[in-house]
Amino acid sequence: MIDEDDVVCDTCLQLARAAVNETIHGQDSSGNQGTSSLSRPARTDVSLICGCSTARKQRCPIIRSNCTEMQQSIINIIQSRLEPQQISHFSHVCMACWLRTKRELERSSHQDQGRIQPEAVNNEQEGQLPMEINELSHSSEVVLPNYKRAANTSNHCVFPNCRTTTLHIISNKLRALVLSNHNYYLPPRARVCYSHLISNTWDTLYEASTSLNTFSIEHIEDVFSFVNTFNPTLDFENLQDMDDRVFEYWMGCSKSQFNELLEDVPQVMEIKRGTLGLAAFLLKMRTGDSNERISSLLQVPRRTLEFLIDKIRDVCIGTSVCANAYWNK
Repeated sequence: MIDEDDVVCDTCLQLARAAVNETIHGQDSSGNQGTSSLSRPARTDVSLICGCSTARKQRCPIIRSNCTEMQQSIINIIQSRLEPQQISHFSHVCMACWLRTKRELERSSHQDQGRIQPEAVNNEQEGQLPMEINELSHSSEVVLPNYKRAANTSNHCVFPNCRTTTLHIISNKLRALVLSNHNYYLPPRARVCYSHLISNTWDTLYEASTSLNTFSIEHIEDVFSFVNTFNPTLDFENLQDMDDRVFEYWMGCSKSQFNELLEDVPQVMEIKRGTLGLAAFLLKMRTGDSNERISSLLQVPRRTLEFLIDKIRDVCIGTSVCANAYWNK
């Protein structure tokens, strides 16, 4: 008696369907049983995995005696695939299924060896770590010998002894610049006054008495949050797209002051890429960097940069414009 809990393998299911189809379609109009055109392999001539006939193929028995460790592993995989079907001494698979299972076992063994070897090396290396490094990994803060930071507070300017109460948020791009150029980290709540923002004295913070060299996990995660988007190049030909704080960091003035200078010296706009040349000229006056570094920042060839700077210098001399006096007027 077959009930709802009984199961059947896929091969037997296909054979049963073929028999039903033959019974339904094999009769002629007179009701006589026709000759079946289906060739059904016997149950013992079928590979249990793929269901193909093994009447004319090499077969591999599933249950065997005195099998090797490799063969037993292959048999275990085959049995797990055929569950809950019962395996008998007459059960077998075709050679293709046997070799396919063997290759799968070999790939799995190679992957296991690849995982075990690095774990063993890591365990060995961990055993050789000095005690202070192990203790450091469990500490809430770490000491970075080549980096320092400001206090994570918005109550005062990051520059020491500054009493200015009007403070500005430091953008992520400016924080990335200071970190890249001066090895100094400005936490998210750090603030700066406008006079120090344009003073170009960020390099003095590293040796300031208020600087700290301990970093928490939160500080390090914050660095990763903005440093990945840091782009050291500058695009002064698209001023409106530049970050205001980054512009003031390099120029020492606001965008509005820069535009006022362009209006006061219209000859600059008559020069091809004159805006870029003026920015390069002011940047060199402010930082004193070499032409190679400035050309790298502005992404222009060095000879082009030198040509633009010479043109702007001639214009400024001819119009009696002094940039330093202009910013201080």
